Amino acid sequence: MPWIRISPYIMGIFYGLIFKSYKEGKNPLVSKIAYIIKTKVSVRIIMYLIGITFTSTVVFMTYPL
Repeated sequence: MPWIRISPYIMGIFYGLIFKSYKEGKNPLVSKIAYIIKTKVSVRIIMYLIGITFTSTVVFMTYPL
């Protein structure tokens, strides 16, 4: 089932394109979101908590055998 591995590659391409548009300054929406994330500590804390929750869910999820 090689098609199962496609989602990480698609996400990597997607985030790579976002990062490229941010670095080049072409997309004002991406620049505005990056500015908000950089300046507001509460937004960063919420994003860290969401990331930790997702990671913990995947790591500690039980699979029925």
